[in-house]
Amino acid sequence: MKVKIWWLHPVWYVLGTSCLIIIALVTSDEMYYSAWGTPKWIDFDTAIMSISTLLMFTLGLLLALGIKTRKKPQWLLFNPDKFLIIVARVLLILILIGYSAWFYAAYSRGFSISLAEGVLKGEKGIIYSLKQEYFRTIPGLTSLVQFGPCYIVLAVYIGVRQGWAKVCKGLLIVLGLTILRAFFFSERLALIELFIPGLVVYVRLLTNRPKWVSLLPLGIVAIVIGLFSSFEYFRSWVNAYTFYMDSYGEFVYQRLIGYYLTAINNGILLTKSIPDGLDLPYFTFEWFWRFPVLKQIFSYTDIANVDISELYDSLLFLYANPEFNNPSGILLPIVDFGIFGGLFVWVLLGFITGILYKWFTEGSIFGLFIYPIWFIGLLELPRILYWTSSRSFPTFIALLVVLFLLTVGRQKATFSTRDNSKMINKSNANLYA
Repeated sequence: MKVKIWWLHPVWYVLGTSCLIIIALVTSDEMYYSAWGTPKWIDFDTAIMSISTLLMFTLGLLLALGIKTRKKPQWLLFNPDKFLIIVARVLLILILIGYSAWFYAAYSRGFSISLAEGVLKGEKGIIYSLKQEYFRTIPGLTSLVQFGPCYIVLAVYIGVRQGWAKVCKGLLIVLGLTILRAFFFSERLALIELFIPGLVVYVRLLTNRPKWVSLLPLGIVAIVIGLFSSFEYFRSWVNAYTFYMDSYGEFVYQRLIGYYLTAINNGILLTKSIPDGLDLPYFTFEWFWRFPVLKQIFSYTDIANVDISELYDSLLFLYANPEFNNPSGILLPIVDFGIFGGLFVWVLLGFITGILYKWFTEGSIFGLFIYPIWFIGLLELPRILYWTSSRSFPTFIALLVVLFLLTVGRQKATFSTRDNSKMINKSNANLYA
């Protein structure tokens, strides 16, 4: 049985991103300088190019949604209930190992509670100091915390179908650690990576969806603004902007819209700076170039003879504002492959999105587990290219491994959400639509 929840359809986020591009275009040069301290780089031509990428994405999306699929039963190797509980526990252990290593490394570098108190007091530069000096990542070890989204998806699935008692403690632990990470490191995306996939899986599995599910976007927007306001109060307001801005509400508005508009602006600056594209693609393969161990063997800087991070940082320092450093995800494939290659990449990404969404609405195990995390990329598209980033790679790999172990062959398994208390026939483990 197909289940469609209007606000989970990808097209809404394509439209939203298009609106942000238009807003970025019509915003005055004076606003860019006064509010965000950067020149305006977006013009009519680059706005058209940006919207063209979204049109190609939509083309790929429509092609995928137009494909007719046959629902076939899937035979499983074993009862997935027990298997998923084991996997969730393993992921929880790995996440705790990652956080433990992170905190131990910070302690060995001199971290103390007084530094955390500095964040609460709004001391200038304290968040940057915590993140860059004390909580520097340990390649291959602290990356384990990025299994969080995968754990949340599995835990919420288990909670809805088997009872929350089996995952409640783990959920609270992971959520608590992530809230600390988001607040003290100003890493709000870490919180989004847990909250959004968990919510998407939950509403998909609800047997009888109440009316409030359709209104959830309004609540999510209110929560996002509230969290953003509280985080930015300690991060920026008390140690900088309070001295020359009278209204905190105006500050929050300019800051929030600024993160999106400056990201789009920065992406266009980067595109203009590399008009013919990179000789060797970087952004669409960031997961590879920044993968632990591999990045030492295959160094992008050594192979391509250019340091992308240094190049981008210098562009921000000279021609934009390093405080707003997101490059947007809209034009990065064009930076990598040129205009035609970049547009093809967007058709491909749209096609993948459409397939995952289609599987998600049909109840496919692949769509049910992967689309909620892929959905983050739609939300973050104006700011970053999340799908190919190094932070999303561990989650997608973990889920693909779980799905590979869970299923036999390449057929899709279809879950029925009509009865959350009864999963499958244990003898055959045969899942039907």
